[in-house]
Amino acid sequence: MKKIIFLLIVATTILISCKKKTENIIIDNNNAPNDTTVNTVLIDNYINKAYISLLGRKPSATEQGIYSMQLVNAKASIAVRTTFIQQLQTTAEYKQRLYSIARTQLLNNFDTTDIEGLRKSDSIQLQDTTKRAIWFAIQESYDNLVNLQRIPTQLANSTLNMQEMHRRCCFNVFYDGINMGTQNFVTSVFDHFMFRYPSNDELKNGIEMVDGQSRSLLFKGGKSKKDFLTIVMASNNYFEGQVRDLIKRYLYRNATTVELSTLTQQYLTSNNYQQLQLTILISNEYVGIK
Repeated sequence: MKKIIFLLIVATTILISCKKKTENIIIDNNNAPNDTTVNTVLIDNYINKAYISLLGRKPSATEQGIYSMQLVNAKASIAVRTTFIQQLQTTAEYKQRLYSIARTQLLNNFDTTDIEGLRKSDSIQLQDTTKRAIWFAIQESYDNLVNLQRIPTQLANSTLNMQEMHRRCCFNVFYDGINMGTQNFVTSVFDHFMFRYPSNDELKNGIEMVDGQSRSLLFKGGKSKKDFLTIVMASNNYFEGQVRDLIKRYLYRNATTVELSTLTQQYLTSNNYQQLQLTILISNEYVGIK
């Protein structure tokens, strides 16, 4: 019995000794490998976000794989980010998306087939001699509808800028129907493009200008709805509003004072909406790099 107890004690001592030795062993060059998963996930999320922001859809597996490889290999450098975003901006989908967003924001995503029906109606009325008293108004409506129809094609061939697209989206019977009455029209344009309500003087002069009286707005003179929209779309307030819109849309926050000053001046100077988008979409904040 004593012999058995002795053997158990010896065995236990050996096991404890072996355990301590095992815990103290250090293997050279056995550091944990770098965790590349975080970087890959971040880049894949960036690609996904950019596709949704610019094209309104997620990338296919093939698209995701191609751009992920490029960005990972270049460690998501600014140069490769720029190339990636610019490639998306040259696609037909991107141009279509610009108009789709404008239609949703300004025209309640109306059915574009309605344009043709109204255009034909105006065309018939222009041939009606009993309508001569209102011929100018009918012709203007007809021209505005034709201009709406031309937006997709002109965006596709890069012969239409954002200001003109926005002006056309507000200068038609659809926008008038949504924002009925001159006051609603004026306040809606201010809200959509300047993100504010007009001052008392701006509202008064804007209403009277739209109604055909010669008035001054934002330091420019005009006497028609067309003049009103042209003045608004050429103003610093409009360009600043586009900066506010994109910062809110892409970064989910309000633009800072510095961003408003810097990006508004950049957009005013370049008159390049794609460049404004690019500046935001290649930023570390949008990518998710802290």
